[in-house]
Amino acid sequence: MFKKYKTIITTLALCGGLIMGFNTLKTPVYASDDAQTVITNDENGIPDKVLYDALLEKLDSNNDGVLTKEEADEGVYFLSIKEKNITSLKGIDKINVTNTLVLDNDNITDISPLTQMNGLEILELCGNNISDISVLKNLTSLRTLNLDDNNISDISALGNLKNLTKLWMNNNNVSDISALKNLNKVTYVGLSNNNVSDISALGNHSTLTHLEFDNNNISDISVLKGMTQIVMLMFANNNISDISALEGFVNLEKLCLNNNNVSDISSLKDSIKMKILLLNDNNISDISALSQYNELYRLALQNNNITDIESLKLFFDGCNTDYYDSDFLYYDTDNTLQGRVLLYGNKIPESAYRRVASRFILGYEVCQRYKDSGDSLTGKTWLEAQQPVADENNSSDDNDNGNTTNNAKVVQLDDGNWYRVVNGAVDYSYTGVASNEYGWFYIRNGALDWGYTGLTNSEYGWFYISNGVLDWGYTGLANNEYGWFYVKNGALDWGYTGVANNEYGWFYVKNGALDWGYTGVANNEYGWFYIKNGVLDWGYTGVAYSEYGWFYVKNGVLDWSYTGVANNEYGWFYIKNGALDWSYTGLACNEYGTWYIVNGVVAFDYTGTINNVSVVNGQVVGHEHSWVHHDDEYGEKFISKDNMRRYDSGTYIIDDGYEVVEEGHIICGTCRKDFGSDDEAVERWLHHAVSDDFYVGCQNYFVQYIVSGEKCTTVITPAHDECSGCGVVKGE
Repeated sequence: MFKKYKTIITTLALCGGLIMGFNTLKTPVYASDDAQTVITNDENGIPDKVLYDALLEKLDSNNDGVLTKEEADEGVYFLSIKEKNITSLKGIDKINVTNTLVLDNDNITDISPLTQMNGLEILELCGNNISDISVLKNLTSLRTLNLDDNNISDISALGNLKNLTKLWMNNNNVSDISALKNLNKVTYVGLSNNNVSDISALGNHSTLTHLEFDNNNISDISVLKGMTQIVMLMFANNNISDISALEGFVNLEKLCLNNNNVSDISSLKDSIKMKILLLNDNNISDISALSQYNELYRLALQNNNITDIESLKLFFDGCNTDYYDSDFLYYDTDNTLQGRVLLYGNKIPESAYRRVASRFILGYEVCQRYKDSGDSLTGKTWLEAQQPVADENNSSDDNDNGNTTNNAKVVQLDDGNWYRVVNGAVDYSYTGVASNEYGWFYIRNGALDWGYTGLTNSEYGWFYISNGVLDWGYTGLANNEYGWFYVKNGALDWGYTGVANNEYGWFYVKNGALDWGYTGVANNEYGWFYIKNGVLDWGYTGVAYSEYGWFYVKNGVLDWSYTGVANNEYGWFYIKNGALDWSYTGLACNEYGTWYIVNGVVAFDYTGTINNVSVVNGQVVGHEHSWVHHDDEYGEKFISKDNMRRYDSGTYIIDDGYEVVEEGHIICGTCRKDFGSDDEAVERWLHHAVSDDFYVGCQNYFVQYIVSGEKCTTVITPAHDECSGCGVVKGE
C-alpha cells in the first residue's frame, strides 16, 4: 500500500588493467603498474580496518574485493557508516563524498582527516568522543551539522560556517556560543544539556525558527523579543522566570518551559497555533492566556498552583476525538503519569474537571505500561489519575459525621439531617451547592434539600440537581426560575446550540438557553428537525429554513430522501434529496400535479410549451403521463466517523446492517504523529525522522488501524416512476 522510500547511492566506477592474484591468506597482490590505482588498508591508505571494510562494501562497484582510486573518485552523494566502532578517519579524504557524510555512534576522537572534504553539505558525527572541532572551519559548504553526544566545549570554529542552517550539539560541554552571532542563515540550533547561560549571540537572527536549550543555566531570554518567526522553543530545566519576550509569537507551535520559575504566562495569549505546551513544575496560577488554544495536541501543567481550568475548554473539546488513543494517559515503566494532558499536582477541584472535560475524558481508563509485557488497565480513571483536590472550603480530612468542627462541609448532625457546617456551626444563611467526601449536594437555608430537582448556581457555575444531589451523569434540559437551559454532564453548557430534550419534549437551544423565539431547522446527534417557537413540531410537513439553506421536512424530521415539489408560506419549490435546489430548471411533480420549475421555484407566471407539453400558469395541462417503473438502485453508503454515534465509553456504535471501515495509518513510534494512510505516508514519516525540524529523535513507525467510518450496501436511487414522454419523476 505504501511506497518504499528509496535511497540512491551512485558508486559506478570503471576499472581497467587490474591484475589481481591471491596468496594462501587471500591477501590481494597487485602488479606494479597498477599499485598506484589501489587504496590500501594500511598507513599509506586507510589504516582503520573497520572503516576500510565499510567503504569497500559501499564502493566496490565490481565486487572484486579491491578499493581503487577510480571507485573512490567516482563520488558518492550520501555515505553513512554507523555503529561500526571506527577509531581513525585517516584516509577518508581519499573518498569523494559530494554531499552527506554520516559517522554516528562510532569511537572517533580525531576528525582532522576531514579538513580537505570542503564539499560536504551535511555532516553527522553524533555519539563519538570528539573534543576538538577546529578542523570544521574549513568546511564552509556545510549546511547541516550534527555533533550531539560528544565532549566538545570550544565551538569557535563554527563562526566561519556562513552557510550553516541547522546545528545540533546537544549533550556536550559548551558554555560560550558567541561564535553563532554571525551565522545569519541558521534556522535550527540544538544545544540542550550543555552549560550555556548567555544566549545573546542569537539576537536579531531573523532566520531562526527552532531553538533547543533544555537543561542549561539560562535565566534571561529577553534577546528573543520580536523574533516572532520562531516555531519551536525548548528551554526546560533552566532558571527562567520572565517570558514577556515571547509576546506576539503567533507562529509558535512547541514550547517547553517545564522546570523553571515562570509565574506569568500572559505573553502567550497570541500563540494560538500552539500544538505542544509543556509548562509543568513552575509557579503558574493563571492560565487564562490559553483560552483560545484550540490546536493543542499535548499540554503539561502538572505541579503548579492552578485552581481554575475554565480556560482549557477549547483544548478539552479538541481532545474528544482522540481520547481513545492508548497514549492519552498512562503510567510509564517508572510509574510516572504521562499523556496528552497532565494537570495533577495543582489545586483543581473535581467540579472544575467535570465542568470543562467531557464524560469520555473523565472516565477514560488509565493504562500501566510495562517494558516487556505491553500495557494493562489500572482500573483508575483519567479523573482519578489527575488527583483533583477538595474545594478550598472543604479541606478538612475529618470525616466523622458527628463532628461539627469541619470547615464548610456537608455533615450529618444528631437529628439525622445533613447541613452545611462552617467552623463548627450550621450556616443557615447559605443556599447553593456544597460537598463532602460523598459528593455534591443542594443546600437550602443551610440544610440539604433532598426534594429539590433543577438548576442551581454556585461560585463554581450552574449545575443540575436531582433529588438534592448534583447529577454529573445528566445531559439534557433543566430549568430554574430564570428559564430552561442545556446541561451536559451535570453542568450548564453555555456553548451548546442545537436540539435537546427532557421529559416534556424536544426543544431548540441557543448558547445554552432554550430559545422560544426560534422557528426553522436545527439538529442534534440524531438528525435534523423542524422547530417552531422553540419546540420541535412533529406535525409539520413542508419547506423550512436554517442557516445552511432550505430543506424539506416531513412530520417534523428533515427527509433527505425526498425529491419533488413542496411548499411553505413563501411559495412552492423544487426539492432534491431533501434540500431546495435553486439551480434546477425543468419539470417536477407532486400529489397536486406536474409543475414547471425555474431556478428552484414553481413558475406560476409561465405559460407555454416545455418538453413538448403545454404549461399554463406553471402547471402542465393536457398531458397524460406514461409512467415507466424503475426499481431500486443499490450502492455503497458511507458514514464518516464524525457522524457516527458512540457509547458512553467512547467506543463507536456500528449500526445494524453496517460494517466498520478502518484505515491503516502510519504512526511515528516515538512522537505518535499520524502521517496518514495514503501512498506517501511512509515517505513523509521518513522525511520527518531524518530532517523534520519540529520533532527530533524519532526512530520507527508502526501501522495503526483507525476507524474511519461505517458502510453498508443500500438503496442509492429509490424505486420510482418516470414519464417516458416528458421525463418527469412521479413525486410523493
